[in-house]
Amino acid sequence: MRNYGSKRPHPARVAAYGVFVRDVLRPTSPPRSSLTLRLAEATPSQNETTGAHWNTIQRQRALWHGLLLQAIGDTRAWDCRHHNRKARVRIERVGKGTFDYGNLVGGCKVLIDRLVLRGLLVNDSPEWLTEEYDQRRCVKGEAPHTVVTITWETTP
Repeated sequence: MRNYGSKRPHPARVAAYGVFVRDVLRPTSPPRSSLTLRLAEATPSQNETTGAHWNTIQRQRALWHGLLLQAIGDTRAWDCRHHNRKARVRIERVGKGTFDYGNLVGGCKVLIDRLVLRGLLVNDSPEWLTEEYDQRRCVKGEAPHTVVTITWETTP
């Protein structure tokens, strides 16, 4: 008998597998209050992304998604999903040059969208997110990169 409306599988299936899969995947550690990610590239300018060909935009989204997954893997923070928690995000761009503030914020939009897609942020609306942007030039011998610090509100 099929049980489409229930969240739990049929008891015969639980007996066959021995344990319910959702119970195994539940994280056992308490949720983090903050997370710092170091991405291997500096965010682009909004001037580079506005009006670009759709294929270029798709490749850029894929690039930033891959960089984000690599940074999450380096910090071993795969269980950092914080649904229904407001977040403060600080993005520091370290590049060869600096942008004006509008270009800095517009260029970080792809990164914010990838954070939402990954589940680290609930939404990019002001109700769920407080953003802070900063930039500086690379010092001699330093490679361009982006540092993202996410701090989640503590629940009362």
